[in-house]
Amino acid sequence: MNTKKNVSFINSSIKVPGKVTPYTQKLIVDSHNAFRKSHAPNATNMMKMVWDESLAAEAMKHALRYTTEHDKYYDRYADALPGVATGQNLCYGSMGWSDCLNKWFKEGNDFEYGTGSLTGNAWDVLHAAQILYWKTSRIGCARGVCGCSAYFVCNYAYTLVWEEYSVPWTNGKLCDACPNNCDDGLCDCGGKMCMNDGELDLGKCECTCINHPKSPFQGDECQSLNCATPSPGYCKGYASNLQDQYCRIYTNLRNECPHFCKRCE
Repeated sequence: MNTKKNVSFINSSIKVPGKVTPYTQKLIVDSHNAFRKSHAPNATNMMKMVWDESLAAEAMKHALRYTTEHDKYYDRYADALPGVATGQNLCYGSMGWSDCLNKWFKEGNDFEYGTGSLTGNAWDVLHAAQILYWKTSRIGCARGVCGCSAYFVCNYAYTLVWEEYSVPWTNGKLCDACPNNCDDGLCDCGGKMCMNDGELDLGKCECTCINHPKSPFQGDECQSLNCATPSPGYCKGYASNLQDQYCRIYTNLRNECPHFCKRCE
């Protein structure tokens, strides 16, 4: 499918935002789910992905920077997804969404479960590995056009964990982790996520918040902070002059020490 006609060839001084249309949103989500299913036919826990507007909004911010570099991971947090680290795939040039998606999916040819990259270079397959990460259940994308170049950004929740890059899902019996809510080979919890390091039971689509039942987080998705719960004693050991730096960079610290990180003010 040739989508080059979607790119506006305009004066290089003009910069144009490109919010993703509902049609293209469906194209992106459906193609991601098809790729996940086809590359993980024995996955016990591969989740079905859905569109997320908060991720798309953060993707738009970066798309309008018109850069080929990723933003800092702590600069792309979505306020609507507290405590959730976000991954990112980029694509740029005079092309359309289908070209970018196919470029990322093509990396799957060089990816082998348990090995990772067949080229010996992990960077050759990281776009595909992010898409194949079992825990990634939400996606939001945007495009920015500057002159004759288009910049495509997709943000993912959750981000790929480096330690799981070569085994981004669990092999076994298809949908074994979600026998009652398996949709065509994918675990379907309707895009439900557990915020603030909560754990999702794929079989029940229910969250268990960290340190349950004495967790500082509560709610159906662990989205609410209970400031009446005291922080662990080790939180007092962090230097107060490094508070802003630590709390901005380390999401686990923000979750474990909400008082230190001034989330309870």
